Amino acid sequence: MGDFNAVRKLDGISFLEGSPERDASKTDFDNYLRGLRLADHSFSRPFYKWSNKRVNGFQRRKLDRILINGRWMQFDPFFSAEFMAPGVSDHCPAILRVVSTGFYLNKGDRPSLLSAEKEKREQLMNLTATEEAALKQQSRIQWLNLGDGNNAFFQRNLWGSPNQEVNPSYSRVAGFLKKAN
Repeated sequence: MGDFNAVRKLDGISFLEGSPERDASKTDFDNYLRGLRLADHSFSRPFYKWSNKRVNGFQRRKLDRILINGRWMQFDPFFSAEFMAPGVSDHCPAILRVVSTGFYLNKGDRPSLLSAEKEKREQLMNLTATEEAALKQQSRIQWLNLGDGNNAFFQRNLWGSPNQEVNPSYSRVAGFLKKAN
């Protein structure tokens, strides 16, 4: 999305007088985008978004564009693009909106979409729980390495209650704590 300062095709330029000149940069830009398999997203509002603001030799061009690839085109019906009028700058702000019907994909008979969403949500919850457990363990290890004066609170947290697993990083030797190698 942006202002490319190049036109893609001959129809990207408007002349009020004279005929358009052929320019290698126009062909190069068009070939470059075609090689990348990029296309302009459909849009509303002004086609020509830039002008030279001259009375004599007035020109308008389509420089601002939203480029999309083939994968994006699968979702294209759910998005609309609109270019606003240029302000102080010569660039036109682009607005890409999600069309409201895209939010209603889960209405009707779409069990595959609902099951895919449920599966992804479960994966996210599992990953979040795993991350939280790893962060808790890292903080405990750091806390144990720093020590806590070897008081009763420290011992209780290190060894836990009789029903908890013993921390494998430490062992008790003759009543003293020893860090495992």
